[in-house]
Amino acid sequence: MSIPNNETVKRACLIVCLLFAAALAQSVPVSLTIEAEDFSAVQGAAYNPPDDFLDVDSLGKDDWLRYDSVNFLDGGFDSVIVWYYKDEEWKLNGGQVIVRIDSPQGTAIATVALRNFAGQVSVPAGTRLSVRPSGVHSVFLTFSYTGAGYDTPNHICDVDKFSFRGQASANASDAAVYYVSTSGADGNIGTSRDLPFRTIRKAASVMKPGGRCIIRQGIYRETVTPLYTGLAGAPLTFEAYSGENVVICGADPVTGWTNAGIAGMPNIYKTQQMNWSLGRYKDQLLVDGKMAWVARCPNVDDSYTPRSSYTMCWAGYGIYNRKKWQGVAEPIAVSMQVCMVSEGIDGVWNNPLFYVEAWNNESNPVNQLPPALFGRPENFFAGGLVSIAPGYNTKSGLITGSQSRTATTTRIYATRIGVFNTNGGGPAWVSYVLGLLDAPNEWYRDSASSTVYLWAPDGGDPSHHLVEAKRRTLGFDLRGKQYVTLKGLHFLATSASLANASNCVIDGCYFRYVSHNDVPDECDYGAGLNMRTHFDANSGRYGICVTGDHNTIKNTSVIGSAASGIIVGGSFNTITNCRISACNYSPTYNAGILVRPCANFEDTRDALGIKITHNSISFNARANIQIAKSALPTDANERMLIEYNDFGAAVYATQESGSICAQFCSLVEVSHNWFHDVGNWNSANTAFENDIGGVGNIIHHNVMWQGYGPAENSLRGCDWTPDADPRTMVFNNTTVDSVDGLHRDWHYMRTYNADGTLGDVPWPLDKGNNLFGTPNRKNSAVLTSIDTTYWKFTDPVNRDYTLRAGSPAINAGVVVTGMPAGWPNPHANVTDGKPDLGAYEYGEKRWIPGADWQEQSWVYPPADLAGLVPGGPAYRDIGFSHLRIGPGVLIVNLPAGGAYRVMLYDMRGALVLSRSFAQGGAMVIPTQSIPYGIYVLRASNALKHAVQWKICIKR
Repeated sequence: MSIPNNETVKRACLIVCLLFAAALAQSVPVSLTIEAEDFSAVQGAAYNPPDDFLDVDSLGKDDWLRYDSVNFLDGGFDSVIVWYYKDEEWKLNGGQVIVRIDSPQGTAIATVALRNFAGQVSVPAGTRLSVRPSGVHSVFLTFSYTGAGYDTPNHICDVDKFSFRGQASANASDAAVYYVSTSGADGNIGTSRDLPFRTIRKAASVMKPGGRCIIRQGIYRETVTPLYTGLAGAPLTFEAYSGENVVICGADPVTGWTNAGIAGMPNIYKTQQMNWSLGRYKDQLLVDGKMAWVARCPNVDDSYTPRSSYTMCWAGYGIYNRKKWQGVAEPIAVSMQVCMVSEGIDGVWNNPLFYVEAWNNESNPVNQLPPALFGRPENFFAGGLVSIAPGYNTKSGLITGSQSRTATTTRIYATRIGVFNTNGGGPAWVSYVLGLLDAPNEWYRDSASSTVYLWAPDGGDPSHHLVEAKRRTLGFDLRGKQYVTLKGLHFLATSASLANASNCVIDGCYFRYVSHNDVPDECDYGAGLNMRTHFDANSGRYGICVTGDHNTIKNTSVIGSAASGIIVGGSFNTITNCRISACNYSPTYNAGILVRPCANFEDTRDALGIKITHNSISFNARANIQIAKSALPTDANERMLIEYNDFGAAVYATQESGSICAQFCSLVEVSHNWFHDVGNWNSANTAFENDIGGVGNIIHHNVMWQGYGPAENSLRGCDWTPDADPRTMVFNNTTVDSVDGLHRDWHYMRTYNADGTLGDVPWPLDKGNNLFGTPNRKNSAVLTSIDTTYWKFTDPVNRDYTLRAGSPAINAGVVVTGMPAGWPNPHANVTDGKPDLGAYEYGEKRWIPGADWQEQSWVYPPADLAGLVPGGPAYRDIGFSHLRIGPGVLIVNLPAGGAYRVMLYDMRGALVLSRSFAQGGAMVIPTQSIPYGIYVLRASNALKHAVQWKICIKR
């Protein structure tokens, strides 16, 4: 037998290794999405940043958009998709987008044909790449027209975004751990803790399946879009380092403040350093991480609260108990207490012109309006914004003029913005007027001069604060990604998009101010009514978007959003163990959680299998959950399940809603929830409103208490059609302790007659076993007292509505039939014969809903673990050198060409640390193990030239 030589063995081993590696290699989707408005240069487009935030308009023949530094990998992209609009008057066949590289006349890598389309929702058009470039290039979108009838059409399309897609190979060995720090550099290797990247975006561009990005404490002002996607068992993971305070911030600093020199207003400062805008009424200013209020009247802290006898407010609408909301809900809506009356010009319904009139009823001194509204010069409020909330949602108008007609009356003329389809009055406020900047924490931006005015919260120089303005709507863009996890991150003034994603997870994250808009878009007015209009939830403008399938948001808080906190559609997506509050503060039909199809409202297979469980949701201006539309499930697995949630206060700034408002949905199962503290002076329903198009929902084993207003603790509504199939079912609910003066626990639940009128027979949907605060209490029965002892609750004072021995509710129920085939048995826990009345079966362990994830307070801005001490000893004989400070690390950069010694001394002169440094460059010194205190860091070379800094290490 011959023995192979060493070369033969090596060659065989190499072949085996290559075959093994090939077996491990997998094809991984790669994609790169670029927003149209992020161009580096433009020719010919009608682009107006304040108004055209989502797209680039009016792109015609020979126009182009340029995008620099596009990385084509190693030729991994094989197709391109362009999302575009066509207006009604420009139905042109023959429009094309030609994608070129390096110049407007450069190599064409794809030609995308645009079909004849007119509508407000962008549509995709895609094609294969004819050339697959590699490396980094500038990309040009150029526009042409080949159809007949127009020689030089000036409006081929508007462009929303475009995306390159393809496949790349990945091996298990490609998975790596990358580090990111504010003291790092994107030129570093990234895989060393001592040589981290500077941006998360850099790590996201190189991470492959199984890769982890560990992020050190600090503020990261970027939008992160992974280039690759994860795989089952090998996700991409972005996580905070060891619980450090990592903030993904959508805002950029605003600096350069000087005193504005306004007579009598010494606290107002100004700057022209905010040269960007997200669009009219969409800009947001933050001071030390908290939202400032656009100059307005009434001021946020004014307490002009209407009473039910104040007839100027339509139907006596207003907050029932304002103190309950202060410090919890965002005060934009809480403070909108001034009652005004609005009328269309000549009384024409939905007239684009209208006026709002403020007047003081001198005979009713309790409800006097702010003095700032009266005695003003003519047209003082012109150019500002008037907003009014006449019941269902906020209406807005651009002020064209104003008159102070008497000492106690003012009329404000306006042109409606979006939908303003009501006469009457309601709580109202005036904003965006520089002359109303008269209180701490107010600001104003003059768009003509890009001048920003601010009265800082402490009345001092804003330079002593961190002042920021929102600039990015997305912190993480996971659109179309698979198996990506975000863990332990903080998001400020920005959002995340999981649109069309699959198996992605947000875990243990914190979101504050995920969306902002002082004027709701037209699509915000009425779920199911106006939501067929353009609704670009994917971009982060309306909240965190979750579509696609099998995505999860868990152990996460969402606090503050002008629109919704989370928007969920798609299939089999889950929101669990989260805390959601202070959303929909520009009150419309948004909510803490909005369920609706995001891509196409007419999609008959969207919003299926959604689970909303074990959350604490409260202090949202309208509904805690708004279901705009969901598809009809074909089996139990596809049903929407809303269970074990603690629904707190809601519906404080609108009327006729509930903690859950359901429209155009059926077979939604709502069980084992607490509903409480909902309401205002008008119509509000503590639990569930079966509204327009809502049929066949299943509501059981819920506890409801302490509502406010004339329709309290109610499961209000009806099956919207007289022949609804299946029918809504309501059973085994406990409803007690209404605050309503008439002591009505439930309002009405009826069906409609064939002619569309409300039926006379109440409760056809009451399937039994419902327990009321007082026996036989149903519908609008009026009682003069509440009997809290009859049912023998265990501890009603502390809201324990389980039953004690001897309760007449025990075994007093019936087995409910008629559940859809395959649905879980709602009485599976009944072991002693018949079901009991109410939500708790006697002897069963009391279930307590809501999130058990404890949100930790976080400090903004995050503190560095080390910092320079102002005025400390400093000298430098060495040439170019500098110190970078990051969380847990000092990085000393010294000139090349010599040996160095780096020493750290405490304030007593004792040597704490000494390092030798053979060559210049970056020396990384960890500080985690160094006790806090003041130190002097010194670097010297053989020539006894030195540089030193005085620093403070803190925890």
